[in-house]
Amino acid sequence: MNKKPEIFVGNIYACASATGAAAFLLCYGMMSFMPACMVSLAVTFSLRLMSVKFGWNLPKIQIKARQERRIAATKENLINKKGA
Repeated sequence: MNKKPEIFVGNIYACASATGAAAFLLCYGMMSFMPACMVSLAVTFSLRLMSVKFGWNLPKIQIKARQERRIAATKENLINKKGA
């Protein structure tokens, strides 16, 4: 299909899940299992809901531009070594 999955294109699915997991770990030390699960669920769901409502996205990494600069620098270094 030549299309990237939504989870890899900037939405905060993974960050919301990680934040919910961290909330669970913090709460589980202070309360029993089920309340900690509920807090974790609320944190994860709220973060994801707010990201949709306010259009929050993760920053996109410009890997292609970095690779092109690295290749150009390598070529320049090779030319300079041959000319010296």
